[in-house]
Amino acid sequence: MRIKNLLVISACDSSMSSWGNLWIDQIQKFNVDWKIFDLGGFHRGAPVDFATRELTEPEPGRQRSDFKPRLILQVLRRFRRPVLWLNPDAFLVQHLHDVLARVDLAVTVNRPEEWNLYKRNGHNKREAVDAGVIFANPTPASEQFIHKWAALADEQNDQAALNLLFKEITYRNAVGNVSGARVRLLSTEIYNSHYFTEKSVMEKAKILHFKGDHSRIADAASYGINGSAGAANAATEDCKLRVGQRGTGKNGWLHLDSHPSADIVSEIPPLPASVTNRMWQIIEGIHVWEHFHKWEAEKLARCFHDVLAPGGKLVLECPNLEIACRSLLGGYKDSNSYHMHVFYGDPQHEDPAYGHRWGYTPESLKHQLIEFGGFQADDVCIEPAQFHVRDRDFRIVARKR
Repeated sequence: MRIKNLLVISACDSSMSSWGNLWIDQIQKFNVDWKIFDLGGFHRGAPVDFATRELTEPEPGRQRSDFKPRLILQVLRRFRRPVLWLNPDAFLVQHLHDVLARVDLAVTVNRPEEWNLYKRNGHNKREAVDAGVIFANPTPASEQFIHKWAALADEQNDQAALNLLFKEITYRNAVGNVSGARVRLLSTEIYNSHYFTEKSVMEKAKILHFKGDHSRIADAASYGINGSAGAANAATEDCKLRVGQRGTGKNGWLHLDSHPSADIVSEIPPLPASVTNRMWQIIEGIHVWEHFHKWEAEKLARCFHDVLAPGGKLVLECPNLEIACRSLLGGYKDSNSYHMHVFYGDPQHEDPAYGHRWGYTPESLKHQLIEFGGFQADDVCIEPAQFHVRDRDFRIVARKR
């Protein structure tokens, strides 16, 4: 169940304009309302519903230390809806579920081993709670909590103030009472992934946070966040995905596999957000399609069609079931390679992942890509195989219009 009537807010000044454009491009992919509050110099037609400039210092582009909690408080009081604050360099990449059920607020909490790292001047030494992502319900308790946060922030800064409110924190992924409010503590690994570079963490994250490092827009793009202007073009020019391939891709390729060595680690279907949030020029699956159940392959055919850029290609190679049947009946010399492995997969690895769940001929796979994938018949071509057992296998290339 998704959070109903969620309002996602952020704020930008002239120094953050490139990230602001990226933020808008990303948030528009989700079924939520959003508002950017302009602190000067940012122009994208974004709505400014009240005078956020009153919360800034006289010097252009300089925010008051209590700006963030006071803006969240104003939005709660004005719209009376659940609110998600995102820093302008924090991007929603997966839909959010009921994080606000039966609580007043939800905040993201770093891993314990991170608490004494990434210190900044004036911050509490235990940076358990991060202020870059804040959820709030429009309740008296949440308003009272945020008002207290704003008062503390006026004396220090918003990050240090939030950590002071949670100075006795001893738990994560739980609900507790903090200053009279019921607060759910959420793992940063999922709800505000930052600092972390592990693929397994980035893959499951619902929010990616790049901590204001403007030079890392390309990194955002590599995890499925399509930017604007040159950053987006550079990210999509060479967008190539190998499905069912372990290890790290080279020369513009990314590998998607359930094995932890891959660039994108995920069981499929369904496709992870780092695949669905991006448009691909080539998607290649070499001896992977036969490892899916028939109904899974039918769904994946449509999913891959949807994430291909116009003119992009889906390339598949499979063993030919017809040749395997002829081999079985005709007594080919190498029975394992020519029919037993085609029917059942290769047993030498003693791994169920190498088992085969369906078989194809060139015509049956072509029909599947047309009927379930949405490819046009004239755009699906059968070609000789380039890998594995070439005189047994076939290659199929489907181009998206």
